[in-house]
Amino acid sequence: MTDKKITDLTNIVAADLVDADEFVVVDISADETMAITLGELKTAVGDGAGDLLAANNLSDLANAGTARTNLGLGTAATTASTDYATAAQGTKADAALPKVGGAMTGAITTNSTFDGRDVATDGTKLDGIEASADVTDTANVTSAGALMDSELTSIASVKALDQGVATTDSPTFNVVTAGDVNITGPTPNLQLTDNDVQCRVHQTLQL
Repeated sequence: MTDKKITDLTNIVAADLVDADEFVVVDISADETMAITLGELKTAVGDGAGDLLAANNLSDLANAGTARTNLGLGTAATTASTDYATAAQGTKADAALPKVGGAMTGAITTNSTFDGRDVATDGTKLDGIEASADVTDTANVTSAGALMDSELTSIASVKALDQGVATTDSPTFNVVTAGDVNITGPTPNLQLTDNDVQCRVHQTLQL
């Protein structure tokens, strides 16, 4: 074998290597050149079994879960991206509202409904209700054409009426007590139909 410069040597092809091939090494401490076979080199530094290859992009890890634990990644490394806030919801996960609890700030708008209710329509109805609304207050009862108990001398007597008492009605009463009885009209008529009727005139009876 003739002497050659290193630059003149043929490059080694890994597939052509065998354990008997020799490599030239320089022992700096002894200042001498020595030879070592590929087999001896494997024994000294390992044969590369279990080594990670860059081309495999970590797919050759013996246990990916253990590797994540050793790196302190926790469960974040395996959580689906859909479980975190998107750019439309906020660039940070802490900007997303939790599924349970939480509070919103600012105005909330929707182009749909909340729990099946049209908030805009219902809101318009609510806006029409007066502040501190009370269906039993005097103003509301009066505007509805009803009477308050406080407006009557005897609510029980009013509830006991079983006939009309309007000016065009002809009610029948057992006893009528009046200070003045004024019967007017084209043909004034006062009829006492009961044999036991007593007509006592205390003041004025006008026919």
